[in-house]
Amino acid sequence: MTSPIGRTQIWTVRAVQGVALVLFVLAIFGVIPPLALLVPVALVVVTELVQRTSATRRA
Repeated sequence: MTSPIGRTQIWTVRAVQGVALVLFVLAIFGVIPPLALLVPVALVVVTELVQRTSATRRA
């Protein structure tokens, strides 16, 4: 069973991934400038790093 902290972290990661996807789609359709594509990429990279460091701490 997942601890409440783990569950919260999963929801946080999902929220960040959702925001990144929305920004990516907006950039593709030209609503926001293409340079803004760096923002979702950075968000995904940061969340991956957070997941890996927290997984390393648990192990």
